[in-house]
Amino acid sequence: MHDRTRSSKRLLGEIPPEFRSTGRDPRIDVCRGIALWWIFLDHIPDNVGSWLTLRNYGFCDAAEIFMFISGVTCALAYGRARQRDGWRGMIGRSLRRGWDIYAAFLLLTLACAILVYLAGSDRLADDSNTRVLFERPGAALAHAAVLQFHPVNTDVLPVFVICHVLFAPLLWLLLRAPNLALGLSLLLYALVHVFGWSIPAWPDGVWFFNPLAWQLPVVLGAWYVIEGRTIQGWVTSRPKSDRSHVVL
Repeated sequence: MHDRTRSSKRLLGEIPPEFRSTGRDPRIDVCRGIALWWIFLDHIPDNVGSWLTLRNYGFCDAAEIFMFISGVTCALAYGRARQRDGWRGMIGRSLRRGWDIYAAFLLLTLACAILVYLAGSDRLADDSNTRVLFERPGAALAHAAVLQFHPVNTDVLPVFVICHVLFAPLLWLLLRAPNLALGLSLLLYALVHVFGWSIPAWPDGVWFFNPLAWQLPVVLGAWYVIEGRTIQGWVTSRPKSDRSHVVL
């Protein structure tokens, strides 16, 4: 009798089934929306609603969820772009997306400075990390242009710029050796915490969303899209019940 059982393991070079689909998965939008609402609630001081968010009940907060979903979205979008337009088209798309986020970051930095200036509040200038922009505008704008100066709560945008610009080599490695890519990401994450590695920031040297560490949830999300079927059976499997009974 022939064994018709098919292996769920993807062969090297085989196109992941998720890349063949062209539809939009509403589950991603729902999870992203919930994560954004949680982030919004967590940033409101003395907010009762923040007690409903993940940070009070888990070992991470909504930021990690959002970065993981971003990895999932990038893998789906750029994987399908590579399948449809080739590597050149995919790289062009990722660079354009990185440029859009980069331009949005610079415009948001200027908007923060304008709002603080119109408010005329020294405390707001300190709280938003824009005082140095008024005291040393040339240096601040130059460092913002190279993603080293960030007003408060804008740190995630430079991280996304880096992720989109570098996603092409990550996707290349994920498609050929997904477990190796995830292992290297985990190794980098561990080394960051052991040796305190970080990308330089200005003026205080602190990058709240250190890209060397926050790359892990992005890579994990992309890895799950490409290689996640190997663990889906284990995650969704039901425990086997022992139906045997003793006959007295």
